[in-house]
Amino acid sequence: MGAYRRPFPMNLPSFIALICLLLTFSCQTGVDAPAIGNHISAPVSIASSSDEMTFYALSGDFNQNYPTGSISMIRSQDGTVLRSLETQHYGRVLRIAGDSMLVGYDDPPGKEQHSQIELYKLGSGPDPALPERQKSWSFPGCRVADIALKKAPTAEAVHSTFAVACEDGTILLGTLNHDDMTQTKLHKARDRAGSTPLTTLHLIPQLDLLFIFAKKLDDPTIWRDRIMKTSSDGDIPDEIATNKNRRQKVERDGSEYQFRIIDLANPDNKNAEGDFTERPHNEVRDQEFRWLYWTATQEADEHEFKAFEESVKNAESKSEAKDEELAELKKKYHYYRSNISAVVDAPEDLTGRSFYLVHRGDQSDLASPHANGVIRMSLVDQIQVSDLFDKGKSTQQLLHFEKVYGQRSHRILTDPTKSGEDKTHPDNLRKSYHSSMAFVSLGDQDKSVMVVCHHRGAELFTDPLYALTAVKTTSTESPRLWESANMAEKEGGAYYSQIAVSNLEKQAVIAALSFFDDSVRLLRLTEEGQFEELRQIR
Repeated sequence: MGAYRRPFPMNLPSFIALICLLLTFSCQTGVDAPAIGNHISAPVSIASSSDEMTFYALSGDFNQNYPTGSISMIRSQDGTVLRSLETQHYGRVLRIAGDSMLVGYDDPPGKEQHSQIELYKLGSGPDPALPERQKSWSFPGCRVADIALKKAPTAEAVHSTFAVACEDGTILLGTLNHDDMTQTKLHKARDRAGSTPLTTLHLIPQLDLLFIFAKKLDDPTIWRDRIMKTSSDGDIPDEIATNKNRRQKVERDGSEYQFRIIDLANPDNKNAEGDFTERPHNEVRDQEFRWLYWTATQEADEHEFKAFEESVKNAESKSEAKDEELAELKKKYHYYRSNISAVVDAPEDLTGRSFYLVHRGDQSDLASPHANGVIRMSLVDQIQVSDLFDKGKSTQQLLHFEKVYGQRSHRILTDPTKSGEDKTHPDNLRKSYHSSMAFVSLGDQDKSVMVVCHHRGAELFTDPLYALTAVKTTSTESPRLWESANMAEKEGGAYYSQIAVSNLEKQAVIAALSFFDDSVRLLRLTEEGQFEELRQIR
């Protein structure tokens, strides 16, 4: 595996912005720079309209080639840029549901103003009008990391509640006013949980729940998946439970091995006017925080299953443990996980009780050797929402985890520097680093293909590589089974970092952002299982 490069001490877009600030003579700004027009410049986020006719691509323009950033409206079937809306620089996140769009920005470096969150109303049809801004908010110190905005479970309307995660872990909760978007409200609901920010959001309208996971992409060697012993029936690792200082630190700051659940229907989370209100960390930590762990089954990933067994035997000095003894020993250990880069709805489960985690991490043996997979996370049968907040129940009693992609047989294995068997050796992990994924339909098979975006960035590694993989399901049942062989793969110089999909007229079209290349790549997935690049939009 290629050498790990010590990353910048901040996220990549902010690093570029800082360099630009320090070297202002090399950055075109103000009246001397041309209008951005329909150009793409440092695209950072993309989403499809609800009718799937239009992609909306957010250009952050971090090196300030233009006076503004933009939101480009791209026809999904042929890549035509219909029109563009000028925005401020440093865009970070764009989300769409129904006729609503939320956009979040980073703090402009060296300026007094604070990052913004903007709400827009969208048009529809094959040639929609420019988005109309309805409301904006500014929260000092909030650098937007993620936004959750979803449709209501039983209607075309957008779910009333939406969420914003700030980079430091602060959580904002809002209530969308469907009759008059200008009256939409957004309030700070949770302060940062110490030094361990949880920022990857997953909103479940069907259950009125918000899940929040830890994500750290700027240095994958810091937050490492770990196998730790738990002597009691609870979830807390012994090395934390038995150490007063470490236990107090977790209570104060949280842990990278935890996730958070907020009950949006709980009246304690709102004031007398029905608006979300801030609740201090020490008031909610025992209710909302849970430990994140799972271990692959032998059927799902034999390599990980055997590695877990060996780790337990070594920890217990039981190299010759028999099956029954080993089974009892394994009950005392959990495989704790961190770094969830994205969460995606399970298209086969309309109840919201199942969803997919995109699990990322440094693949080396010293860090997270079994990271970089897609995990189907589900509420255990018969578990009710109230059970999730019962501290007498452990994670494994409430939630089921199943690895569905990321086994060694699933990984993209091509290495252009090698030949023969070495070219597809299962230990070649260069393309494993997952950043996002989506489901698309092929022909009459509804949402039958998982498209995974692999992002091993130049800002982190000396041998960067970006790729897309499509993996086909073998069933439409729940849970699904996924073919062990890759259905399709696409590698190139493009910087694939995020994707959005469209399925108009039974065509599977993928729009992939290429940050360093200042472009959006439009690809079609054929029924034969091949990626065809349709257009590069710049």
